[in-house]
Amino acid sequence: MNKWQYQILLTITVVAFMATGKGYGQIEPFVCSGEYYLTLRPGFISNMNQVIIDPVTEEVRFKPIPGFPPKYHINGMGYRSTDNFIYTLEQDTRTLIRIGKNGTAQELRVIQELFNGQYPAGDVTPDGHYLILIGGSPFSVYSNFVAFVDLTSPSYPVTVHNVNFTASIYDFAFDPFTGVAYGYDSQNQRVITINFKTFEIQSVSRTRQIASSIASVFFDAFGNLYGYGSIGQTFGIQNTLFKIDKDQGIVEFLTRGEEANRSDACSCPFTLKLQKTVAPRETVPCSMVEYTFIVANSTGFTQSGIRLEDQLPQNFSINKILTNPFGGDVLSAEGPDRLIIENMVVPPGIDSVKIEVYVGPNTVGHRGNQALLSRLAVNLGTQTLSDDPATLKPEDSTFLNVVPFVLDLENQNKQLCPGETLVLMGNQNGVSYLWNDASTGSSYSVSEPGTYWVKAETGCATLYDTIEVVFSPPISVDLGEDLVVDLGEEARVFPDVNSSIDFVNEWTATTQKPFPLCRTCSDVTVRPLFDATLRLTVTNTAGCTASDSLEIRVNKVKDILAPNAFSPNGDGNNDVFYLFGKGVDRVEAFRIFDRWGNIVYERKDLTINEVSQGWDGRVKDGSWAQPGVYVWTAQVRFLDDDIRIAGGDITLIR
Repeated sequence: MNKWQYQILLTITVVAFMATGKGYGQIEPFVCSGEYYLTLRPGFISNMNQVIIDPVTEEVRFKPIPGFPPKYHINGMGYRSTDNFIYTLEQDTRTLIRIGKNGTAQELRVIQELFNGQYPAGDVTPDGHYLILIGGSPFSVYSNFVAFVDLTSPSYPVTVHNVNFTASIYDFAFDPFTGVAYGYDSQNQRVITINFKTFEIQSVSRTRQIASSIASVFFDAFGNLYGYGSIGQTFGIQNTLFKIDKDQGIVEFLTRGEEANRSDACSCPFTLKLQKTVAPRETVPCSMVEYTFIVANSTGFTQSGIRLEDQLPQNFSINKILTNPFGGDVLSAEGPDRLIIENMVVPPGIDSVKIEVYVGPNTVGHRGNQALLSRLAVNLGTQTLSDDPATLKPEDSTFLNVVPFVLDLENQNKQLCPGETLVLMGNQNGVSYLWNDASTGSSYSVSEPGTYWVKAETGCATLYDTIEVVFSPPISVDLGEDLVVDLGEEARVFPDVNSSIDFVNEWTATTQKPFPLCRTCSDVTVRPLFDATLRLTVTNTAGCTASDSLEIRVNKVKDILAPNAFSPNGDGNNDVFYLFGKGVDRVEAFRIFDRWGNIVYERKDLTINEVSQGWDGRVKDGSWAQPGVYVWTAQVRFLDDDIRIAGGDITLIR
């Protein structure tokens, strides 16, 4: 499972009174420690929320932040890493707003230069120079405006460009490592990149991804891309968190969240973050595992004096440090149960420290722990706990499942299928195996009956076991001769199975148009519409199989038969003119014409070979037709979807 890594903040819209004023209290910068910020609008006004992942349900939950003033309809947000403030646009008044810690807001200027429309998408360039806004006119489904707000000047000058984006972009975000802008085109359901120098977009993925709309796009410190949006409706409720593969453009569902009609997001990925993994995830006591500490530095600058420490679970000990690209002073490793490396130098990018750890005796259980990366800059939060990327929970412990050391060949399959091999499994991580032929793999392939043994060892225990392998009783199946059936007819197949032990059936068919087939029945009745190959595979309790197939050829008999006379006089004999035939699905249209070409009778969607579906001699007004010769036509659809036109003469006799 992929991970939504860190603490998140959102703004969620509620109906409120529009207050006045240029600011609310002392504005202080955020601490950039990997948070996400999101605006959600179920009404008209935005409130800021912290978003948490419920540790039980792993769903998104909102926690309101009371300091944000209930007066704004904001969208087009971006986090500026150079001063740790959020910059956004008040959509109704076109006011540029700066948001600080605890939700405090400051109105900077009204941007009168903006073209008429909405500007839902925004982000700050990685160098902090511009807040870039993408918008669209009220009369276009595509985004056709791009505005650059210069955040380095006290007057915040703005330039606006007309563009020809063939996409509906509700948000975008800059990759913290490459600077590439990624967005989501909700009109075509595709991931795109945006070039703000040439004003060109490029599709990363095929269209029609799982997300019908993504209105919030943001990165984490590891360069992972996420979105908050909806499934099913382009303008539906925003209540779903997605993971976006920025290389392949594949959008993956992560979890559900609380609902809102509008959303926008920004994040501060420009920080240091730590992930911790263990391989294998399951082992036995007295074995070796490998812990990896993945450090992401997306600040753009080398960070020095960093400290990494990890207290291992009880009876675990460090065997050796495998890799350490960050240097520093190793204060504790190789023997103790605690890793401490100080004064590490972490350049921009992602790299890892790896250690080999001995899992001692008496360690059976779910063993978890968490590492700490500390001595970070104050504006980066001073420290961060490790996160297990295999779960959705943020900053959670990394667990190793230590299971009892066991060896059991006796309860494995011991029956060998003739002409095949039987695989005996040791199948526990952290165990050394020695088989009777001196091979040392965790599995052993057997092709002949006989007695086989294995020796299994850990660092503190040795086990032995043997198994007697025998041939499985023979199994065979015969379906008989190939068959020929007329179109619409059924065929019943009775297999001849030879097996002295229990077995199961699996029927399959290969044909142009699938037909109903009982896959596990002892015998089957089928009605193919096209030539078909019917196959039965039988598998006994030893896992041995046998198969046979037969060909069923469908004879496409497509005759439509009709009498040349009928006498609708009520004597119960030949009173109705109706059609006969084989292999017919339905008569789509049946018409009777008089000698002048007038339609005297017409019906649609009739059943073949059914007297109640014919002509009883009455014309459209309900009166009886006069004796004479009439012309009939029928448009007939056969069971194989072939459509044919039939026709002829019919004499009505009184």
